[in-house]
Amino acid sequence: MQEEIAGARRSLMNPASIPCARAYIKDAREVGAEKGCVLEG
Repeated sequence: MQEEIAGARRSLMNPASIPCARAYIKDAREVGAEKGCVLEG
Protein backbone atom coordinates (compact mmCIF):
# COMPACT_ATOMS: atom_id res chain seq x y z
CA MET A 1 0.00 0.00 0.00
CA GLN A 2 2.93 2.32 0.72
CA GLU A 3 4.05 1.97 -2.92
CA GLU A 4 0.56 2.79 -4.19
CA ILE A 5 0.46 6.00 -2.16
CA ALA A 6 3.93 6.90 -3.46
CA GLY A 7 2.69 6.35 -7.02
CA ALA A 8 -0.31 8.59 -6.39
CA ARG A 9 2.03 11.26 -5.04
CA ARG A 10 4.10 11.07 -8.22
CA SER A 11 0.94 11.65 -10.24
CA LEU A 12 0.51 14.95 -8.38
CA MET A 13 3.12 16.32 -10.81
CA ASN A 14 0.37 16.28 -13.46
CA PRO A 15 -2.06 19.13 -12.66
CA ALA A 16 -4.96 17.34 -14.35
CA SER A 17 -4.70 14.36 -11.98
CA ILE A 18 -4.21 16.24 -8.69
CA PRO A 19 -7.84 16.01 -7.40
CA CYS A 20 -8.04 12.30 -8.15
CA ALA A 21 -4.62 11.56 -6.67
CA ARG A 22 -5.38 13.49 -3.48
CA ALA A 23 -8.66 11.63 -3.04
CA TYR A 24 -6.88 8.31 -3.61
CA ILE A 25 -4.20 9.09 -1.01
CA LYS A 26 -6.88 10.14 1.50
CA ASP A 27 -8.92 6.97 0.93
CA ALA A 28 -5.83 4.76 1.13
CA ARG A 29 -4.84 6.33 4.45
CA GLU A 30 -8.33 5.79 5.86
CA VAL A 31 -8.38 2.13 4.82
CA GLY A 32 -4.90 1.66 6.25
CA ALA A 33 -5.95 3.22 9.54
CA GLU A 34 -9.00 0.93 9.74
CA LYS A 35 -6.76 -2.08 9.24
CA GLY A 36 -4.24 -0.87 11.82
CA CYS A 37 -1.51 -0.03 9.32
CA VAL A 38 0.76 2.90 10.05
CA LEU A 39 1.56 4.66 6.78
CA GLU A 40 4.47 7.04 6.56
CA GLY A 41 4.32 10.44 4.90
